[in-house]
Amino acid sequence: MEKTNFTFISPHHWLKALAMLLAFSLMGIQQSYAQTDITLCVDFSCGPAAIAPSVLGPFNGENAGANPVIDQGNGIYCATVSLPDGDQQFRFFTQSAGQETLDPNAPCAVVNGTFVNRVVTVAGTPMTVTYAWNSCDPDCGTPPGTTDVTLCVDLSCFQSVTAPSVAGTFNGFDFGANPLTDQGNGTYCATVALANGLQEYKFFFQEQGQEDLTPGDPCTMTTGPFTNRVVNVTGTPVTETYGWETCEPDCGAPPVLTDVTLCVDLSCLPSSTAPSVLGPFNGENAGANMVTDPDGDGIYCATVALAQGDQQFRFFTQEENQENLDPGAACTVTNGPFVNRVITVGSTPFTVTYGWESCGLVCTPPPGADVTFCVNVGCTPGVNTVNLFGQFNGFNPVANLMDDSDGDGVYCTTVFLRPGPQEYRFLINGGGGATELAEPLSPGDACTVTNGGFTNRIITVADGVDQAVTFLFGSCQSALTDPDITFSDITLSCVGDEVVTVTGGATPAGGEYSGQGVTDNGDGTFDVDLSLLDEGDYTLTYTIDIELGCVATETATLTVDKDTWAPLIIYPSQDIVVTLDPCDQDPAIVFFEVGVTDDCDGDHFPAAPGGPVVPGSEFTVTVFSGPSLGTVFSAGGDRFMGVFQPGTYQVQISAEDAVGNFRDEDFQITVLQGDPPPTNLICNSVVNATLNGDCQRFITADMVLEGDFGCAQESDFQVNIVNDDD
Repeated sequence: MEKTNFTFISPHHWLKALAMLLAFSLMGIQQSYAQTDITLCVDFSCGPAAIAPSVLGPFNGENAGANPVIDQGNGIYCATVSLPDGDQQFRFFTQSAGQETLDPNAPCAVVNGTFVNRVVTVAGTPMTVTYAWNSCDPDCGTPPGTTDVTLCVDLSCFQSVTAPSVAGTFNGFDFGANPLTDQGNGTYCATVALANGLQEYKFFFQEQGQEDLTPGDPCTMTTGPFTNRVVNVTGTPVTETYGWETCEPDCGAPPVLTDVTLCVDLSCLPSSTAPSVLGPFNGENAGANMVTDPDGDGIYCATVALAQGDQQFRFFTQEENQENLDPGAACTVTNGPFVNRVITVGSTPFTVTYGWESCGLVCTPPPGADVTFCVNVGCTPGVNTVNLFGQFNGFNPVANLMDDSDGDGVYCTTVFLRPGPQEYRFLINGGGGATELAEPLSPGDACTVTNGGFTNRIITVADGVDQAVTFLFGSCQSALTDPDITFSDITLSCVGDEVVTVTGGATPAGGEYSGQGVTDNGDGTFDVDLSLLDEGDYTLTYTIDIELGCVATETATLTVDKDTWAPLIIYPSQDIVVTLDPCDQDPAIVFFEVGVTDDCDGDHFPAAPGGPVVPGSEFTVTVFSGPSLGTVFSAGGDRFMGVFQPGTYQVQISAEDAVGNFRDEDFQITVLQGDPPPTNLICNSVVNATLNGDCQRFITADMVLEGDFGCAQESDFQVNIVNDDD
């Protein structure tokens, strides 16, 4: 009796089938930046059964488990997802029917490669869209022309019956959609609403898999390579009961089962996760019969009870999916679109062993090479996980977790890839959450390829040639930019506690200066508040932004050499004493020298009388105490002249440097003058004078006057001689 396979997605097999479909697509995952909440709804009220329903599309890496839709209480299931602006594609999914199969010409659909997706245009405004299953209508309405038909199968001839069900065109040949219920006599039934006309179906239970019907039997219909039961629905409810794999109404004798151990050598594969064997005997369920390797020799086995005759099967691993067998090979048979292994089961238990994808006994390493992928996420905030996803893992956002055990921000993983071009991308916080971030790749970049509107990285794998690639996240660069900063040491000499503006001089320009007491001005200069710094060395840091939120820095030394010395004043080392003649009526004229110099400012000069004094450049000499106002003048250079009446005077020299260090020095000038002698003169009444030959004689005051002249001089007197006769 010929075994047949159906192109359906079983309740246990949908994840594997989805992964296979995605593995051969060239689709990536859309970027998500400016995003809007869009509520996507599907009306399941008319069927199919909503079992683990969800919505999937490029926005979540085609992951049917990422965004479940939730029943709103009326058979309409919804999920709210954040989508970027523009056209966004999606489909709905349920375990009972798999993914939607939309009409490529429907107004709400778009063809993308091998996929027919729904499309919604996101324009920044939250909205809700609702569709019926496989339709552009907003609700499913009432299924037209349906009739309740009860489909029954007699399984009383079997000792064990697990998970019996019926599948057909009405439920997408999903053996999990319509379970059968035991009527108490070994007959299992389910009532389904069928559209009028011919409807194909088959029964299933776990121990036997799906029915293997005989073409030409009166209750069957053969379509292509598939032979199914058929019922003609005419609008009248009916019950149809058959025995297992027969058109008779009862089961008859149970099939004879033989334990067969199916083994596969996986020792040549880089890794083998969740290996299993599947075939018609278990409903093509890759999770039903796991193969194990208890002795660790790389050969994995499972013992299954198979009916006698030809039995088809294939092996599976999570990394490789199902075996890709060679049509026409000695151990294979082509069954419709499937190429399966085939064995003939008799009454004697036996063991068969094959190498992976081979009819030989030994595993032959598949073509390909190890590729080590590394991505530098730099200083991107909020990074919890980084994943590699691409064609080789069905663009699964959580399949290949990358490692950064040394904490340097570079995440790596090694994957065995088959030869040829492979598209991939890196993903931060994969899994569809709010913090998920796909790489923002640009079409046309050297390391990318754009297919079907999606831009991914691409690498070409050569058989047996291992390679390693490292990129910055979102870039074709292999490493963060090194800006080659130059930043020279800076010395601030002869400064005080002021705020000074300094030109940093670091290159390349555009960075920021920082350090103790430093404020960056944003124009290549920075201010230093010297009141916050003592003398000494300080570290300056120059920071310039590079990629992925990172910065490059360079340091230099700021040396602060403060001017703590006041100007040095050179002035008379001893007080000046001037003694005036007691009879002198003029003030004393005193000359002295004063010089001012500073270790930072150099020589200071006398300030102009009455004008402002410039610190760091000029000094003053003033008389600030004395019996009368003394006056000091610059006589040029360091020489000064003062005019003083008798008395003691305090002369002050004041000098201030440019940073405010101040010094005063002073000295005294004393002008002494004794009391003038008294004038006590009397006139001689008799003056004897001897005339010369000319009868002349010069008469002076001291000849006429007697006594003390005091401060008077002979020149102060005029002698008049008068003739007494006159």
